[in-house]
Amino acid sequence: MSDGTYWVWGDQQSVPTKVQGIKDAVASFGGWLVVSKNGSVSYVERDRYFPSVILTQPVEGLREVVSIHPGWSGWFAVDSIGQVYNLPNKVGRSPAVLAIDEVTLIPGIENVQDIVPYYEIDEENNYISGSIFLKKDGTVWRNTKELESFEPVSSLSNVVDIEHNMILKEDGTVWSLLINSRTSVIATKVEGLINIRSIISNGRTHLAVDDDNQLWFWGETLTGTSDGTMPHTNKTPIRLSGIKNVTNAYLIERYIVAFTDDGNMYDTSTNRESMPSDAKFEHLTSDVVKVQAGSRHLIMQKSDGTLWGWGVNKNAQLGLGDYEFMREKPTPMQPPIEIVLNGNSVALTTGVIIRNGQAFIPLRSVFEQMGAKPEWNAADKKVTIERKSEGKPSVTILVKYTSGEVYLNGTATPSVNKPFIIQNTSYLPLRLISELLGAKVVWVKEQRKIVINS
Repeated sequence: MSDGTYWVWGDQQSVPTKVQGIKDAVASFGGWLVVSKNGSVSYVERDRYFPSVILTQPVEGLREVVSIHPGWSGWFAVDSIGQVYNLPNKVGRSPAVLAIDEVTLIPGIENVQDIVPYYEIDEENNYISGSIFLKKDGTVWRNTKELESFEPVSSLSNVVDIEHNMILKEDGTVWSLLINSRTSVIATKVEGLINIRSIISNGRTHLAVDDDNQLWFWGETLTGTSDGTMPHTNKTPIRLSGIKNVTNAYLIERYIVAFTDDGNMYDTSTNRESMPSDAKFEHLTSDVVKVQAGSRHLIMQKSDGTLWGWGVNKNAQLGLGDYEFMREKPTPMQPPIEIVLNGNSVALTTGVIIRNGQAFIPLRSVFEQMGAKPEWNAADKKVTIERKSEGKPSVTILVKYTSGEVYLNGTATPSVNKPFIIQNTSYLPLRLISELLGAKVVWVKEQRKIVINS
């Protein structure tokens, strides 16, 4: 966010949720490593399976991170001067959690700009994992024994980018990379590609954008589903004539998504036996200024600052407040909204969800801090909220989730929208319950804050 706050979504957070304790954030990587304005780095730990308060910890000895890269037992982080740090996972934790107290600088390799994991086969047919390191001078190195020593790959030079098994050289040529300890490193030129300025690859399907902003394709297309999925190899690169003025492209599920220089997004399917050169691209949306891609979804920022999601939403990757599997059309993300109670920002297990213009919050996020005690009746799907505070009148609020009825001290109270449950988390209308507890609620639109004074 432009104000330096940091927000996350996905997994248990179905909408943007503020991470407490982080100020002046300027960059983030992987959703869990955050760099602040002063160069310090924080680790954000979230529980993927149960809603809980998001934890943050400083990562000592790590500063000014500019990129992270997957390794075989954790991650690598690269800082602003090209030093590489090993970020191992905690042993025995699933899903993986970083062991931030074991972060170490890797000696013997420096001036790095990119890292790609690989495996090789030794003389006894054993698989050995390793990593390829691209340096800023265009040379390529690989580790020879764990992370203790490194050697240059003499057959590769003047490299500007590595994407999985594809290499882009300074002269605009593209090369396919094969690493095998029996035959060392084999780089084969991809014929038919010249004047290429960027490459995109998932290891099986490949794209390239040339100096004329034309898009090229080669590699796999797919047909069938699940266990019946069939790959089809398209060996020769073809120029996709159905799209022009491409500045970037993305491989998302079985789609190619193109971003053009006028801020438009287009897509075409790779769900076919072969890719025709005149494949039709459908218009997705316009007015886009920035794109962040996952393997199964896209987040797009428009010129008005709003975020839009497209693609798979199985784990709430799109921040829409639901877990509907797929969005085939770009959909506006729920806006980030902060709750301030009596002058203090409230830590939420998951963020504010807006439905029909009304704000809903998790059952136990705010009301307990207002001196109320919520009790959930799972069998009848109803919640009773009681407040018995000295100097204040006793209040009992009953909310029935099935009917949406709300009662204050036994008397029915009008309610515009029904409460709801998402991923076993119960949500209640914030303003209604807060005001029934005697609080004053103010919406500060310019700051996207809901201010409560109780």
